[in-house]
Amino acid sequence: MTSWNELVSDLENRFQLVDKSDDFISIAFSWDDGRSQQVNIEHINIGEERVALVMSPVVPYSREAADHLFQNYDLSFMRSDRDGFISLTHPIHLDHMPIESCVKTISRISEIADEIEKTVTGGSDAGIGAKLNGSEPDESQEESSVISAGQYVVGSEIEPGMYRFAGYVARLDKEMQIIDNESTRSGLGLIRVNPHDSYFEVSGEAIRLEHYPTYPVLENEPRGGIYLVGNDIPPGRYRINGEGSSAYYAVYDKQMNRLNSDLNRGSLILNLPASAYAVEFTGRIEKV
Repeated sequence: MTSWNELVSDLENRFQLVDKSDDFISIAFSWDDGRSQQVNIEHINIGEERVALVMSPVVPYSREAADHLFQNYDLSFMRSDRDGFISLTHPIHLDHMPIESCVKTISRISEIADEIEKTVTGGSDAGIGAKLNGSEPDESQEESSVISAGQYVVGSEIEPGMYRFAGYVARLDKEMQIIDNESTRSGLGLIRVNPHDSYFEVSGEAIRLEHYPTYPVLENEPRGGIYLVGNDIPPGRYRINGEGSSAYYAVYDKQMNRLNSDLNRGSLILNLPASAYAVEFTGRIEKV
């Protein structure tokens, strides 16, 4: 009853677009408390039927809390868990569901994934303060530096420069079209706001880099994000484990131009040079 193209068009109109290709769309849901949840939908074959496979990002959990949540929701999920992480996956049979039912199901999956995260983190996962050294910023920093969810005018309400963020951010032109966007499901991200950008959108929290110049990656053990080489993670050789999904990395120069990247189902070896400015990864990173 619903075509893939109809579903993609409807999701783009309702939610924040993170990424899209012919058979894939990634969107971000946002809530009033500043939290956000990324959901990926892939158009695949299951037997002879084409379905939309809805996948939440991998989220941290306690087994007891997750089992309780699964027992109390009316959706049937496949799940995989390794090293204290869980992945929610649910097929939508497009031939048998109207578009409103498809969207409601996708929204429900995002809510359940977010509730699992809040069960574990006490609702603090999307906040900058909770990501940094396990502590909140002091009161003066929190009032003057942390940028909460919203849209801001570049130049008058927010200055160009480098920002750390948790959740979802987007650089927008004068027509409110996306120039660039980034999202995190674990850890922190980095984005450069340029002087020619018109607006900056935040779902979650953001903060200027100089207010939090260091985030010790090897101590905090995030399962992804974008980090400064030297300040956050030392140069060297690392293994990135996909934890049951794909492992990914990208290395950037100071202008955030990509120098090299790699993607592999399972694990990757990353040789991180001192000359790099930042590194992005998805998975569990460890020294080799």
